[in-house]
Amino acid sequence: MASRCFWHSLWHQSHYQQCVSPRLKKTKDWTELTRIHSMSCIIRILTGVIQDADNNSYHRVVRVYAFFGCASLVVSLAILTLSFLSPDLGRLQWSRKKRVAMGAFIQERLQRFETVTKQRNKRISVACFGFTMLVMLGGWTAYFWGVATGNNK
Repeated sequence: MASRCFWHSLWHQSHYQQCVSPRLKKTKDWTELTRIHSMSCIIRILTGVIQDADNNSYHRVVRVYAFFGCASLVVSLAILTLSFLSPDLGRLQWSRKKRVAMGAFIQERLQRFETVTKQRNKRISVACFGFTMLVMLGGWTAYFWGVATGNNK
């Protein structure tokens, strides 16, 4: 459901805001829960190991969180910059009124996405899916390593 909503929110104006509301609800879907919590589990285990090696001091742990905060800022700025340069990302910043008015342009981009750049988009999608699976497996590994060593509460 989430991937279908994401696809519809990218290309079909009528579904743009409808796909946001299910994410706000509590979910029992294990794939979504794993995806959401994988990175936080990896970070918790990583910072726990760093803190244990530093006699329970937060000095080194703060550096890790500062790094991830800076990395988040860089990614946000890159997405913002690309939204001004790319019509496909820029469209996500448009109001509903503008999306409806530019419907023909969106359909043209969809047609281009499905024909001209299909192979490139497929490679990118497979790479992103593979990266997501690596993050999920890393989260599971970190969680079970924490359980096995008694570091996970």
